[in-house]
Amino acid sequence: MKNRSQLTLLIVFEVAACALLCAIISVAAFYATLVPDLFFSTPAVSAPTTQPPPKVVVASPTTSATAPRTPTPSHFNYKVVAGDTLWGVAAKFNITLESIITANPGINPDRLLVGQTLIIPATERVAASTPSLDQTASFVAPEVAALRMRRGPSEAETVIMMLTPLTPLRIVGRSRDSVWLEVIAPNEQRGWVAAQWVRTQLNIAFVPITGQTSVVTSTVVRLPTAVAIGTAPPPQSSEKYPFISGISDTSRQIYLGGRSIGNRVNVFSKVGDSITISGAFLYGIGIKQYNLRSYQQDLSPVVNYYLQDIARDGNSFANTSLAADTGWTAYSVVTIANANKGLCGANETPLMCEYRVVRPAVALIMLGTNDVPGNTTGTFERGLRQVIETTMQMGVVPVVSTIPPLQRSENEAARVLIFNTITRSLAREYDVPLWDFWASLQSLPNQGMGSDGIHPSWLLYSTDFTPENLRYGMSMRNLTALQALDAVWRNVLK
Repeated sequence: MKNRSQLTLLIVFEVAACALLCAIISVAAFYATLVPDLFFSTPAVSAPTTQPPPKVVVASPTTSATAPRTPTPSHFNYKVVAGDTLWGVAAKFNITLESIITANPGINPDRLLVGQTLIIPATERVAASTPSLDQTASFVAPEVAALRMRRGPSEAETVIMMLTPLTPLRIVGRSRDSVWLEVIAPNEQRGWVAAQWVRTQLNIAFVPITGQTSVVTSTVVRLPTAVAIGTAPPPQSSEKYPFISGISDTSRQIYLGGRSIGNRVNVFSKVGDSITISGAFLYGIGIKQYNLRSYQQDLSPVVNYYLQDIARDGNSFANTSLAADTGWTAYSVVTIANANKGLCGANETPLMCEYRVVRPAVALIMLGTNDVPGNTTGTFERGLRQVIETTMQMGVVPVVSTIPPLQRSENEAARVLIFNTITRSLAREYDVPLWDFWASLQSLPNQGMGSDGIHPSWLLYSTDFTPENLRYGMSMRNLTALQALDAVWRNVLK
């Protein structure tokens, strides 16, 4: 009996305990629904669904959870190939120009050598995703004095505004060949600029193609209205220097732009062919073997002005130009392959190289003699147009010369007239000085030409301006060249 009573009490106790425990659990559950985090150290988990649970990406302190970065080595090597520039390499790998220079101490940023090994700081590479193009900050290269913004991707397109160095630009497109960039200026003006004059950290390959390069195929020359071929008079020629014209405020603006990027006021460059590199052209003045005679008062100041500074291997009169050589056409001076390999960068044309090395304020340009025999008028026009534009963009005042007569055939003589009309027309279009050398020769015996019918005639002392010597073409070339320099100096540089 005693055992049975004890068992009964035990059962009653257990039932009571269970009832009490259930009550406690019920109360806890009730309060848990009101304050879920009060009783549980982890959040409540919802009921399972048919969808698999999402992957949880744990982000480290230095890595974004949404864009985990694969560990990369601190750097890798890159071998320079033909056509590479330091800016181009930086753009190719999406790194800053400064970072690549820092990683390669002692490197010459202006001249990369084919086969040269560069250290590329991989840890500074930009993520390979399409950037927000409208927010990409770019700048006109500081070595450019002015940059033309055009309506379309071609030199034949209308210029709509001028950009000064370090102008912030937004790149929004490019031509298929990446030669032209579509940009938006700070004033929201939209247009096209030459890519070679723009410095940016943006990888151009990411920029969408928004325009096609317009190739001018027509050989029709754009001539001023009612002007007969070969008879177009020099505009605004002065009574003092009848063969020099077109000196305006445009030249002054070009000069000031050049000064802002370090061009030298006491230096000029010579651009041309065999007639330009001839020892009979200005060299005698450079070595001080000259006599100005009756032109002493007018021209001695400008001669002394340019004698006082070294261009590269001599003063401007005696300097060996990097933008002139025998047989060169207008396109030759803007062709990279023709540049001096020892002095010019891998991606520089002879013209750009000359201007970078010498830093002139003025350039005497005479091209076309070698275009006449075989090139179309359209080819010559496009080449000379590129020469003029490059010269202006690098802050150098272009003094554009007509070419002398060719006397080897009637056909060549007639073509000279057409080519000179193109030259005069471009000088008007760009509002730059014109040096009408062809016109200065017309009153001379045999039009101032030598026996080969290609080069101007000359005596031993082509820089001695006696009346007799001035009957020869090269002496007249020297005289009118000094007059052109003097006119620009007095009206633009002073």
